[in-house]
This record gives sequence, C-alpha cells and structure tokens, in this order.
Amino acid sequence: MTSLAATSVLLILSTGCGAVLGTMHRTSGKDRATSRLAEADAQMTCGGQHCDAVPLERSYWDRYSKPWFFGGAAADLALAGGGAYAVSQGANVGSVTLLTIGILFVATDAYFLGSGAFTHYHGPWLLPQPVSVDWHGTQTQIGALDLVEDGTVRPTFSIAVIRGRLDRRR
Repeated sequence: MTSLAATSVLLILSTGCGAVLGTMHRTSGKDRATSRLAEADAQMTCGGQHCDAVPLERSYWDRYSKPWFFGGAAADLALAGGGAYAVSQGANVGSVTLLTIGILFVATDAYFLGSGAFTHYHGPWLLPQPVSVDWHGTQTQIGALDLVEDGTVRPTFSIAVIRGRLDRRR
C-alpha cells in the first residue's frame, strides 16, 4: 500500500476526531428540587391537588461526552505520532500530510478542551404544573421565579413576601 493510500485510509478513519466524536452520546436529564411554604396556615395546591412542597425541575445537558472526546483525541494523537514517525523515517507527501492532519486534529481537540467543552448546561427552573396558594382568603398563583434566587431553588418561600412583591408591581 502506498503512503498516499495509507494516509487516505487513516484520514477517513479519523475524520471523527475528538471534537466531533465528543458530540455523540451526550448526557442529559432533569434536575428536580422542592420548595416548602413558610406559612403553616396557608393551603397550597399543585396541579389541583393538595401538596406540601412545590416541585420544580430543569433540564441539563453536557456539551460533549468525555469518553467519546478522549477516545477520539487519543486517535488524533496516534495519528500525529504516526505522522511524526513516518516523517522521521523519510519525509514524503504522505508522511507530511499525515503529520499535518494529526497536528490539526490535536489542535482542534485542544481548542475544544480549552473552550469549556465539558461545561454542564442547565435550562431554567420550571414548574411542571400550576401552583396556587390560598392564604387568608386570597388565592395567589406561584411561578418558578418566585421560588428561585440566583439559579438556586429556595428551600422555603413566604407567600407574604411574594404578595408584597406583587403589590409593589401593580
């Protein structure tokens, strides 16, 4: 097999470098949390049913899959190493091409690794069902933003505080 043919085969096999392979099989799911009402004399309903705590959820996902990324990055390093070895044995078009492609793939992997490739992304906190609180004869609808502060779900919330905010907005 000629060097150019071998280079072509390796190029085709490694076109899914770490940066590309990392996008496969990403993990995703839902975070769940609850927030309880501070006022003991208030009645709360979630989706029309009595509830003791408000359920909240948000989606999460990873930008890249670590095993796939590092597997591809290892193949890219092997490609660059094979190119370096081929050049050391006698430079020709195939060995230089192999080395160049290997270096470009490794550089691409390094760029993605340095760009926060494994950042865990979160969507906004949401209420899976409508929530209302009846307190002192007044019904108040609760939204997810009433229960979240700086991206963190409050363990307890006060309907008096929420009503005070609503009154100031009017």
